[in-house]
This record gives sequence, C-alpha cells and structure tokens, in this order.
Amino acid sequence: MQTADSNIVAPESLDLKQLALLGQGRTADVFLFRDRFVIKVFRPNFPKQAIDNEYLVCRSIGSVVDIPKAYQRLVVAGRDAIIFDFTKGESGFRHLFRNPWNITGFAREFAAIHARIHLTSVPDEVPELKSILVRNINLHDHLTTETKTKIIKYLDRLPGGNKLCHGDFHPENILMGGGKPFVLDWMTATRGNPLADVARTSILLKWAPGLLPSSRFCSAASEGSSTDIT
Repeated sequence: MQTADSNIVAPESLDLKQLALLGQGRTADVFLFRDRFVIKVFRPNFPKQAIDNEYLVCRSIGSVVDIPKAYQRLVVAGRDAIIFDFTKGESGFRHLFRNPWNITGFAREFAAIHARIHLTSVPDEVPELKSILVRNINLHDHLTTETKTKIIKYLDRLPGGNKLCHGDFHPENILMGGGKPFVLDWMTATRGNPLADVARTSILLKWAPGLLPSSRFCSAASEGSSTDIT
C-alpha cells in the first residue's frame, strides 16, 4: 500500500528511542522525525485494517480536506506506523480552553469542516458504513440474538450513501495549526450517509467522557450545519 516515491525512510533504520515523543493516545504514540515529519506508531495488535484505512483515506482526500499529508505506511520495531507531515498546533479542545470567548465561532467552523467532509467522494476500497455497523452489532457480547436482529433490520431500512464519513469527529480530532484547522485520526472512516456521521458526532459531544462541550457549542454547531446535532 505504499509507492516508491512516497517512502521517507527505511524502517530498519529507525530507532524510536532516539525520537522525541510528541504525544500518546489511546491508539498510538506520535514521534517527531527530522523536524518536519511525525511517525504515528500504533499500539500492538491494533487492527491492521483500520491502519490501512487511515493511510488510504489520507492519501485520497488530501486535496479536498485539510489533513496532514500521509507519506508512508511501514512497520517500526514490530509496530504498524504511518509517516505524516508535522503540523505544529493544538487540539480544538485546548484552543477552546484558551479562547472560551470564541466558542460560537469555533463551533460553526467545526460544523463547516464536517459538512465539507461529507461532500467528499472516496474510493470503493474504503469500508461501507452499514457493513461496519452490522459487523460491530454482531460482535457485541451484551446483546441477545433477538435484539441484534431487530437492530440490523432497522438499520437496513435507513438510507445509505457513498460520501466520506469520519466516524470519530469531535474537537479533540481537530488540530489548530498553520493558520487553519486540520482533521486527524481517520482509522474509522467509511463510505455512507452523512447523517449517520452527524448522529455519531452528536452522541460523542453529549455522552463521551471528556468530550462534553457546552450546549452553547452544540447549538452554534447546528447553526453552522445543515443538520441539527442538538
């Protein structure tokens, strides 16, 4: 999944212990490399399909959505990794904490970015959203077979689509840097109906631990979107 002209470095030459650790998340560690790249090194046993999906999406949509450019998919010290452009900045949440008076403006920009994502077409290789949801429902241990069947039947009746859906869109996945916002973390990107992606973001903003902006943020985001997310 990489081409010769995209290769930045031979994986065997990398020593993560010699690189500056920029950040750690639930899914990966991020290291600075040559002062202009970052290496996103995923946790051991993190699904390869999700990593490949992030690389594919970032290589496909960079001309449409502002994202750090993806250069190389590689394995470092036995861990899957992707090399991206280094963009210095801060997360959307940190930006809000430093500039609370700008919550309305940021929320509207947040919604506008989401809307631009949903105008984007993606390669057929990107997973189809409904198929992913059916798989996840069937893998859920706390649902009875009868409940799973009811949910999947209801899902079948909902409209499909072929537009880009981020799948994890919230302010912590917005990087404010270089005078504009960049969208990060595309592992869960799919092809589907944008309304499903908006619904996912609405749930994250309201219920996910640590991702609870004020009602003012949600209201302003709805004003900047063609869809009500409150």
